[in-house]
Amino acid sequence: MTAMCRLVQSRLPSRDGEEFGGAVGRHIESCLRCQAEQARYLSMRRKLHMLEGLTYVAPPDLAAAVIADLDREGAESAESAGADVRRKAVAAAAGAAVVAAGAVVVLGMRRGRAA
Repeated sequence: MTAMCRLVQSRLPSRDGEEFGGAVGRHIESCLRCQAEQARYLSMRRKLHMLEGLTYVAPPDLAAAVIADLDREGAESAESAGADVRRKAVAAAAGAAVVAAGAVVVLGMRRGRAA
């Protein structure tokens, strides 16, 4: 990967679907790797835009289910040395899911205001 390829990758998120000009644009026209990266990024942006109007509501028992899973995992592995690690992994996965859902909602709200 060339320095120009790394530059393209670092600037794709800030372009908001706009085409590159100048040396970067010429590089993309001649570099299949960068063309593919740009196509993947534009495809991802289109898919995210499709989520704008959707509202996700967590099931009312989600928190209780996560806590129950953590408790069950803790009880099953309390004797093993890795019990704490597994509990943290489950908690991190649950947290990541909540953050991802929040990001989708925030992106939708930001796009709604920008339109």
